[in-house]
Amino acid sequence: MTINSFRADAPANAQVLHLIPSNVGLGDQFTARINGKGYTYTAEAATVADVVAGLTALLASNPLGIAEWDEVVATEGSGYVILTAATPGRPVIVTTSTTNAEGGSSALIVETIKGVSPVNEQQTIRLDAAYSGGTFVLTNDFGSGTESTGNIAYNATGAAVKTAIVAGMASVTTADLDVAGPAGGPWLVTWKGSFAAVEVPEFTVDGALLTGANVVDVDTLQQGYSGADTVYLLSTAMLSDQAGTYRLNVGGVWTGNIAIAATAATVKTALEALPTVEVGDVEVTGFVSAHAQSPGHVLCVRFTGNYKGINVTMTADWLNAVRDGVVEKLIVGGAASWPEIQIWDYGGTTGNPSGDTWRFSHEETTDTSSVFGQLFTAGGVATSWGDQVQDAASYVAFDIQELGSLYGLDYDTDLEIRHFVAGNGFVAVFSGPAATAIDQPLGQIATTGVSSSLARAASVTTVIDGGAGSANEQWSIKVSGSGGTFTLSDGTDTTSAIAYGASAATIKTRLEADLAAITTVTVTGTGTFLAPYIVTVTSPAGTNLPELIGDGTSLTGGSGSCVETTAHNAGTNERQTLTLDAATTGGTFAVTFRGQTTGPIAYDAAAATLETALEGLSTIGAGNVAVAGSAGGPWTIDFENTLGLQDVELLTIDDSLLEGGVGNQNLTVVQSVRSTGPNHFDDPLNWTLGRVPETTDEIALEKCTVDMLYGLDQVREFTADASEDTLTIPWHSFVQGQKVRLKTSAADLPDGLAVATDYYVVYVDHDTIQLSATRNGSAIDLLDAGTGTHRIGIQLASYEQLALYSGEIGLPRYDHEGGYFEYRPRFLKVWTDAAASVTIGEGDGPGSSRINVDFDDSEVRGKIYSTGGSLETGVSACLLRNVHADSTWLQLDGDVGLAFDIGETAQFDTYTQRGGDLRLGRGSVVGNIDKTGGSILSMGATVAGTIRGNF
Repeated sequence: MTINSFRADAPANAQVLHLIPSNVGLGDQFTARINGKGYTYTAEAATVADVVAGLTALLASNPLGIAEWDEVVATEGSGYVILTAATPGRPVIVTTSTTNAEGGSSALIVETIKGVSPVNEQQTIRLDAAYSGGTFVLTNDFGSGTESTGNIAYNATGAAVKTAIVAGMASVTTADLDVAGPAGGPWLVTWKGSFAAVEVPEFTVDGALLTGANVVDVDTLQQGYSGADTVYLLSTAMLSDQAGTYRLNVGGVWTGNIAIAATAATVKTALEALPTVEVGDVEVTGFVSAHAQSPGHVLCVRFTGNYKGINVTMTADWLNAVRDGVVEKLIVGGAASWPEIQIWDYGGTTGNPSGDTWRFSHEETTDTSSVFGQLFTAGGVATSWGDQVQDAASYVAFDIQELGSLYGLDYDTDLEIRHFVAGNGFVAVFSGPAATAIDQPLGQIATTGVSSSLARAASVTTVIDGGAGSANEQWSIKVSGSGGTFTLSDGTDTTSAIAYGASAATIKTRLEADLAAITTVTVTGTGTFLAPYIVTVTSPAGTNLPELIGDGTSLTGGSGSCVETTAHNAGTNERQTLTLDAATTGGTFAVTFRGQTTGPIAYDAAAATLETALEGLSTIGAGNVAVAGSAGGPWTIDFENTLGLQDVELLTIDDSLLEGGVGNQNLTVVQSVRSTGPNHFDDPLNWTLGRVPETTDEIALEKCTVDMLYGLDQVREFTADASEDTLTIPWHSFVQGQKVRLKTSAADLPDGLAVATDYYVVYVDHDTIQLSATRNGSAIDLLDAGTGTHRIGIQLASYEQLALYSGEIGLPRYDHEGGYFEYRPRFLKVWTDAAASVTIGEGDGPGSSRINVDFDDSEVRGKIYSTGGSLETGVSACLLRNVHADSTWLQLDGDVGLAFDIGETAQFDTYTQRGGDLRLGRGSVVGNIDKTGGSILSMGATVAGTIRGNF
């Protein structure tokens, strides 16, 4: 099993589609639709050019103003309409249909297997450290036994490495590879010649004779933490005569002087300039008053990074300030549970705010009279500038009970308002018994009245979610060299010497025995750069430990590695299929390729006759096509030899002399460029392994803010075509080389495929794929189409989504920006193993505000720690679909909906709730409910078993 993490850094490429009309007759209608809405062009001439020009003009002008058609740009191509996505990285799904007008017979030519040029394998060789002398040797076995180069200088050029390979390895000639790279590498090997387009074993690098400094490279994969981060309130906005400067102290060191009205960014910079605080160790949030009567700021300082989960002391020195400000610890670092902190910023004013009002809302409200839900006005704020108060008790104009009704809390005990600033805002601490360790849904603010007086945009910001969490420290250790010893230190203790190549068990023994700060660890891997030691500290659990320091001065020799960086592809011959209208009764047709046209071909011609006619064209030539099929067709046309292993142009058909039939005109959609980008699940560049997730992977969503929106449907139904060995899956999201699994009964599967067997996707088109037994191998021969419903998808070993991931997963039901109901897949849909770990919102972080995940019929053991606040009124932040009678879920917190939309289903054995909000849609069937906390709203769900707790 392999961890594949979403890193979301792929460049955005615009999708390009070609709409290709064929067999055009006068009056034929050609329709293109997006989301069921589109335009129809009626042919004014029996030519492809007429349809292309007319349909392009219609789609480009978009006369009805259809929002979906504004998302593509239509231009005229040579024989086809070009549709280019207006926004790179945002795909569209286009469907087409045609209507015959003339009632005559016609012919249809389609590309059934796209020609693919061969791809040569590429490998990268690199040395693991910056060596200063010596040599290394490359070894390989190409099938005839081990072959080795002579000694290659540590600073060899690419040309020198190639010379050494050719000289030392009898299986390789000068024509078989190219090697490029600077002196000292890394070197890129491109295989060709007798190794063209085939799988080539990777080299083994023997660096025993290299000299120079070896390294023990330690990287922190996860900082350990337990409990809350330290959060301070830092307020200087108290009185109208406040002025001057102050400074802050962390770890016994003072910052420089900071102005009373300094921004959050300025305070963050001042703290990070301290030798005791590194960049990334603090987050500063809040607002600065813009009014002369109320200068200064209300900020929250959260210690994270190296101080995550640690209790930190910060003090202030109010230098020449008229009044001292406030530095108050709101959350003690390391606490097992903690309140939520929010900053409510009204937007401030630059003048007398008389007449201004502010309104607040909560996303759980059902009032649809305003986009902000239930509202109330902080009326006293509008006229009470002299009422400079600092707590809720004395601020009687603020309707705490009204706000409490929005959140469902008793705000007399569950909420504290810290350091209110008239006309500006306050810090809210959800600290009472009902609010502690609860992630409060985010509020919203709008402003009305004299809007010209606003100094900044109104907002509500969560400084830290209420809750609990922890993570164990985890390191990656890579050791270069080929012999000798190395040590590991935590800055206080150092291990005894560890031999190069030591087992994971030895590393575990040394760390536990020699470092007093560590009690127990788990260790995997071998310590090489390709398989590093992965050390997880299980005791002390949840503790932020110093990163280990590796000392490799006693290591000897050297080491290097070779990895495949471009997979081979043997290439594919193009296949096109020519079909006549089933009711054709006579006449002839002609075929054109690259400007050359055959003579008349009888409607009932034999395959050999069609082959001879095609090979008579100078643009094809003898031996370059093979035609098969019955007399009268359909005929398959395979391009071979000089026209093989490439994507060739589509043959065109003149069917004007055919007789009978009901019309066979067509408007074919071909995806010329696939949509890719940072929001795509199906873009290999978005994942740490350089490939999309596949069966047996463990996927992880870690610290990332980028949304995952497209290519989500990784479980699909398909039909099989045994004549072409293809699976038809319209607008699928599978990619070349992806490992998939079939889920259907063995009796129903197409003959040639088996259940519980992993296959690899090959020869991908937008609506068809083929399967291979090996990655980038030959397509499996399907002997029949099977019966019943067939399903294909990826089956994950685990799904882990940390609270640090704050991007959105999936699309909303209604696209408010476009103004239409979403037609693309809205849910990430995957299978998981029965024993797979499924966790959502674990650890500390803002969480995601839209999590649409469909586990289909997997037997899930799921746990929901937290979510972000919902983005849509009345719609849960986390929407789940899962239908398996033995699935169980544990919800500790967050905002969750099951089978939320009409027509959805969800089935579970047991749902355990300890906190948060849960909505059970009418399609939910739950065996048992165990509830000791949180709230449940049933919208017609069925509970088949027992209910423990209040429902």
